[in-house]
Amino acid sequence: MGATARRSDEESAPILQSGLSLSNSEIAMSSRLIGLDITRIFAATAVMIFHLGFWSWARPNGTAGSVLSGIASYPELADAWWGSYGVQIFFVLSGFVIAYSASQSTVSGFILNRFLRLFPVALVCATITFLVSISIALKPTDALLQDYVRTVLFDPFGPWIDGVYWTLGIEIVFYAVVAICIGVGLRSKLEFICCTIGLLSSALWVANWLGYFPTIYERTSLLLLGAHGVYFACGAIIWGGMTKGWGIHRIVVGSLLAASGYLGIVLTAPELIALAGNGSSVHPPAIIWLSAIAFMIASARADRLVQRIIRPSIQRTIRFLGIATYPLYLIHDLIGASVMRGLIEIGVNRWVSLVFACVSMVTLASIITAFIEPVLRIQTKRLLYFLGLLKTAPNREEPLVAPSSATLL
Repeated sequence: MGATARRSDEESAPILQSGLSLSNSEIAMSSRLIGLDITRIFAATAVMIFHLGFWSWARPNGTAGSVLSGIASYPELADAWWGSYGVQIFFVLSGFVIAYSASQSTVSGFILNRFLRLFPVALVCATITFLVSISIALKPTDALLQDYVRTVLFDPFGPWIDGVYWTLGIEIVFYAVVAICIGVGLRSKLEFICCTIGLLSSALWVANWLGYFPTIYERTSLLLLGAHGVYFACGAIIWGGMTKGWGIHRIVVGSLLAASGYLGIVLTAPELIALAGNGSSVHPPAIIWLSAIAFMIASARADRLVQRIIRPSIQRTIRFLGIATYPLYLIHDLIGASVMRGLIEIGVNRWVSLVFACVSMVTLASIITAFIEPVLRIQTKRLLYFLGLLKTAPNREEPLVAPSSATLL
C-alpha cells in the first residue's frame, strides 16, 4: 500500500539473487517483482473506489460518508462493494514480503526497518488528514487532536483520525510475531508458525460459519489475527513454496488456507451486499482474491519474461506507484471525500468530482512518496542515531527516494 534508485535490504519487495530456484524453476530477479507491485496497485485502487464510490453513501456514518453528509451518492457503483476485499489482498502481500524480509534480517534490523517504513508515512498522512479535518470542521478540534495523537502513536483500538488506520494495528501484531520468531531463534520455523496461526484462523472462520464464533470481527479478535491470520499465512506459504519447492505438505496446507480465506470473504460479504441493495453473489470478491494470489505466483515465476516484455520506463512507473500505495491507502478516504465535497458544493458534476478526487489522491500520494517521506525518513534515522538507537550514522549522500514497500500498507 519513490522511484527505485534506492532500497533497503529489509524492505524491498522480494529480491533474489540470480539463479535462485523458485519452485524448482530458475528465475533471476534483480529488482522488485513487478507482479507484486501491479497487485498492490490493483488492491489500492479497489479500496479507493470502494470508499469514495460506494462506502461514502452506503455507510453515512463512515469516514467518507461523514464528510460528504449525503450531498452525493453513486448507486451506479453499488457493485464496487467488493473493493473492500483489497485489504485481504494486501495482507497476503504482507505475509509474502515479510517472510522474505525475516529471512534476511536480524531482529533489531527487522524492527527498525518496519518502524522506518510505517512511521514516517503515517505521520505525514495523519498530519495532512488532521489539518483537512480541522478545515472542514469534521469534529471539535479537541476530539480531532485526540484522534490524531492516537493515530501517530499507533493506538491499536482507536478511534483514529481516519478509519483506514484500523489495519495498521493488525499489521504491527503480525510484525511482532515475526520479530519474536527471529529474536528467539525460530527464524527457520517462521513459515510453520505463520501457517499454524493461519490454520487457527481458519478454524475460527469455520466456527463462525457454524455459528459458534460470531465475534470474529471484534477488535480484540482482529488484533489476535483471528480473522486475518489466514491471509498473512497464505503469503508466507507462497514465499515458502516459491523458494523451497511446494511439496505435498505445502500444497495441502496452502489449499486449506486458500479455502479458509475464501470462506472468510464469503461470510462477510452479505453485510456489504445488503448495503448495496443489488442482490449480488457473495462469490465474486472471493474469486478476485484467489485470482490475485494466482497472479502473484504466476508473475513471480515469469518475472524474467515480464521484465523483458515491459519497457524499463514503464517498470519504473509501476514500481513507484507500487510504493505509493501505502500513502494512497492512508489519505484517500477522508481527504478524497473532502475534495469531492468541495467540488460538489461549488456545482461540479458528481462524477467529475469523484474522478478528480481519485486522481488528486494518487498525485498527493506520489508527492509524499517522492519528496516528503524520504526527508522525514532520513531525519528519523538521524534522531534514532542521536538517541543511540541506531548504530550507524545515516548516509548524508543518501538519495531522497522513498524505500521499497513491504506492506499496505
